[in-house]
Amino acid sequence: MPIKKGQSDPSKQYRMLLNMIEQGGYATFTVENEGTGPSNQRTWSAIVTVTTVDPFLSNRIYIDTSFKGTGPTKSEANDAACEQMLHLFAQYDILPGMKLHASESDQSFE
Repeated sequence: MPIKKGQSDPSKQYRMLLNMIEQGGYATFTVENEGTGPSNQRTWSAIVTVTTVDPFLSNRIYIDTSFKGTGPTKSEANDAACEQMLHLFAQYDILPGMKLHASESDQSFE
């Protein structure tokens, strides 16, 4: 089904995908936004930050790890920052929709 003008592509809603990692129990995040410039030409920036991380990942992904994204809308800035964070988690095979299993908390990555 084609995407209509003004609709977002669900596969590119990176904030939603990052929420799925959060719901999986791997980490929690904050997103801070700031708009600059005149209201008719505002540029948005978003910073997504890891606030907690499961112990089995703590030797790879550190609390306070942050990524910044910018865009013409708050949503696009959020997605740009969240996309970068998703790439970090993907490096350790943590993907949206995965659930943390109790045995993973006891493992450590070498």
